[in-house]
Amino acid sequence: MPGFARLDDTAGRVRGFRIVTRFVGLFAFPAFFGMAALANDLVVLVFGQKWAESGYILSMLALVGGVASVSYFVQPLLATTGHAHIGAIRSFQLLIVNIVVCVFAAPFGAEALAMAFAARAYVGVIPTLLLLKRAVGLPPSRVLRDTFPSFFCATVMLLIVLAVRVFVLTDYSRLLSIVILVPLGAIIYASTFLALFRSMLREIWSDVEPLAAPMVKRLRKP
Repeated sequence: MPGFARLDDTAGRVRGFRIVTRFVGLFAFPAFFGMAALANDLVVLVFGQKWAESGYILSMLALVGGVASVSYFVQPLLATTGHAHIGAIRSFQLLIVNIVVCVFAAPFGAEALAMAFAARAYVGVIPTLLLLKRAVGLPPSRVLRDTFPSFFCATVMLLIVLAVRVFVLTDYSRLLSIVILVPLGAIIYASTFLALFRSMLREIWSDVEPLAAPMVKRLRKP
């Protein structure tokens, strides 16, 4: 919020929102989708076999993390552009929706509840995009353009990592599987992004480079 507040006008704050959302999504989607892919192995490895059923719950909730990067900065943007009341209404609406999801999904168990919350998070992107259009004039297509490359490449990574774990590393230990799959996932994500969305990476770097340059300069000092 302080960062948005220092910008001069609504147009600058909207541009700042796009920059930070695009940059965070670049790392959030692969991190959380990678967690979703490895959730079962991680839970058993860290907490033991008796918690194995929690792996599915962690996997579903991790899928929410990526899409949350799209909406995480909505509240600060609304507050600094004079629409704090809209942000408050949005928060209240999310509270009501979450209560409804709990009421209907909880009787079917924790796994169903986790799945319902994941579905709610993705469906909830639609009203958030419409709200940004109405409040600050940011077209939904631009937000989707900023986040789709990260979402798509992370989804490709997720599917390949799951396939390798199920069909190739079936007899491997959980620890060894994680050691193999983490760098494999990173390579898949990075190579897919470079192959399909290289121009997007250049855009992100052009936005971040002015901020990163002073840090790099200080690190290079003897």
